[in-house]
Amino acid sequence: MAKDTPALVTKVTQVREQAVVVEEFNAAKGKLASVSEPADKVKILIDGAPVSPYDIPEKQEARKLIFESLLQIKDLGVNSFVNGLSQKQSDVLMKYLYVALETDPENANKFLKIHVAVTKRGVGSIVRVMHEKSLTV
Repeated sequence: MAKDTPALVTKVTQVREQAVVVEEFNAAKGKLASVSEPADKVKILIDGAPVSPYDIPEKQEARKLIFESLLQIKDLGVNSFVNGLSQKQSDVLMKYLYVALETDPENANKFLKIHVAVTKRGVGSIVRVMHEKSLTV
């Protein structure tokens, strides 16, 4: 039984981490009803995004909600949206943009416009996202 203890501890830790991620995402979703601006919705969702090494159903739901909200941001509002993001929010947004470019090529033009706006602030987000591959969206 002692041999199984480290594996059990690891599994319990994973379950706890997943529960926290899911709880944060559900809290973010609960705030969406009171927000009308797509840019504000994206910020809320990014703050509660299920960024984790674990494959959980909430990741797919978060992608869908974030992609839909990003596509609703008017082109003229992209720069002000991006300029209102913190560094952490920019990094998480970049992760979502890379997934969006991979999974939704029909809307690549819009996602690339947002990507360009983020990179105008510097390439730090790109470097951090490429370096931190274990935490996926």
